[in-house]
Amino acid sequence: MHESVVHPSMNLRNITQVLGKKTGIPAEYQCLLLNNNALNYWLILAEQSVPCNASLVLVAQTPDEADAKKVKEGEAFDAEVAAQVKEVEERLQVLTVEMKQVEGKIKHCMLEAKRAELTEKELKPMPDTLKVYRQVGKMFILQPKADMAKSLKAQVAVKTLECQGLQQARNKIQEKVKSEADGLKELIGPERMKQLFQSGGAPEVPAGGTRPEDAVMPIFGKESKAAQSEAESKPAESEKAGKARGASPACAARASQAPESVEV
Repeated sequence: MHESVVHPSMNLRNITQVLGKKTGIPAEYQCLLLNNNALNYWLILAEQSVPCNASLVLVAQTPDEADAKKVKEGEAFDAEVAAQVKEVEERLQVLTVEMKQVEGKIKHCMLEAKRAELTEKELKPMPDTLKVYRQVGKMFILQPKADMAKSLKAQVAVKTLECQGLQQARNKIQEKVKSEADGLKELIGPERMKQLFQSGGAPEVPAGGTRPEDAVMPIFGKESKAAQSEAESKPAESEKAGKARGASPACAARASQAPESVEV
């Protein structure tokens, strides 16, 4: 039996020529098969058609080439996993914003329902012939006590139903968040997921889409640069206006700070 090892730099044509010279095997009886790991090439010869004793020839790769191929495959796999993780994180951020918006609506509905309920309780000890003002937007409507009580009860019922619908929507969003989190856990594993949540992510953006650094005057901390420059320019402008009218700078500053109109 003849056995030969062919150099990995040879192509299929060179391999066929070498085998034809050494074993006398015709090219039409040779086939090239690639195994699952894509590391070794096996040249399988059909024994029933081969006119010689040769049965198997191994075309081997060097260890360096095999390691380089493994590294490339690992890098491609890591890049694919990173892209999938990024998509999952983006979907989680969108779901988080939606959940915050729904929770804000739930709080608003609960507040409106509670206010209507307390107003109705305050109306009960009053006489039935009493007429009260009911606020509708920016206006007030004079109504009898009975009509006012009916409208308040209807408002409580409507807000309660709306709150229940919003709670169901929040539960659906929570299920989606859990599903996305499970998918992320399968991609990166429990340990890396734990590290990801412990390290924290990007700063959160409020539901309205305004970033913290864009605010004119935060509750705590320093003012923004635009607000500081605007505050510095106001005293200078008021002083110039006072000098032009012949008034003192202090009077001009107080006059500039006075409101233009007062709403009653």
